[in-house]
Amino acid sequence: MNPKRQSAVVTYTLQALLNKNKKESEPSHPPEILALLSRHKVGMEQGFAALKTLKASGATVYISMEESILDEYRREEIAAMTGIDAFVSEDELEEVEVRFSSFFIPVLSFSLVSDLLRFNSNRPFIQVLLWALMKDKSVSALGIGSNPYHSVWQNAGLNYGAPLLKHELKKQLDQLRGYGIQLLEGEREIHQHLISRLASKKRIITAEEVKQMANQSHSEVYIDSQTIITPLARDFARNYDIQIHEE
Repeated sequence: MNPKRQSAVVTYTLQALLNKNKKESEPSHPPEILALLSRHKVGMEQGFAALKTLKASGATVYISMEESILDEYRREEIAAMTGIDAFVSEDELEEVEVRFSSFFIPVLSFSLVSDLLRFNSNRPFIQVLLWALMKDKSVSALGIGSNPYHSVWQNAGLNYGAPLLKHELKKQLDQLRGYGIQLLEGEREIHQHLISRLASKKRIITAEEVKQMANQSHSEVYIDSQTIITPLARDFARNYDIQIHEE
C-alpha cells in the first residue's frame, strides 16, 4: 500500500477509535466540577468567592463538605454565598466520584495538605483526591490557605511565624505541585485554568484511551493542533511503544 495511503488509513482508524472512546467514556451532560470544602482559619472568604466565580461562569459545580464546615455554616448559608445548592455528602463520594471531570479544593487547609502528603486514605477527601490524581483527572486548589507568604496571612495577623516554619509550609505546597495538583492564587488563575479549560473545544486524549489503543495493537497515533494528549497518556504511549505524530 502507498505509504501516504497507509498513513491516511491509520489516521482514520485511530480517529474513529478516539471518537468511539469519547462517546463511550464521556457523559452526555456538561463537564462537572466537584469542590471539596474543608474548614480553615485562613482563606475561607476567598474560597467561597472562588466557588461563586466558578458557578457564575456557567460551570456545573457540586460541593462536598466535611463535618467541620457544617459545625460553622448551614447549607443554606453556603448556597447563598456561592450560588451553589448541589451537595454531595462524604458518604457518597466513592459512589459518585467517576462522574466528575475536575476536582477543586477552594480552601487548602494545613490538615488537608498534611493528610495528602501522608496518603491518609482514611479521610474521605484524601481518598477521592488520590483516586482522581491516579486517574489523570484535573485536580486544582486555591493555595491561599496554606501559603504563609500570601498577603491574606498578613491581613489576618498571622505573618509572624519563624522563617523555618514558613519555609516548611511553602515546601509542602511545592510537593503538592509535584503530585500533579494545580495551585491557583486568585480569580484570574481560576479563569485561566478551570473556566477556560471547560470552555475549550480541544480534544483530549487520556491515558485510558492510550491503553485501549495498545489493547487493539495500534502502534501510532496522529494528533492535530486541536488535540491535547495528557502527560500521563504520553508516558503510557512510551511504555506501550505507541508513536505519537503531532501535525
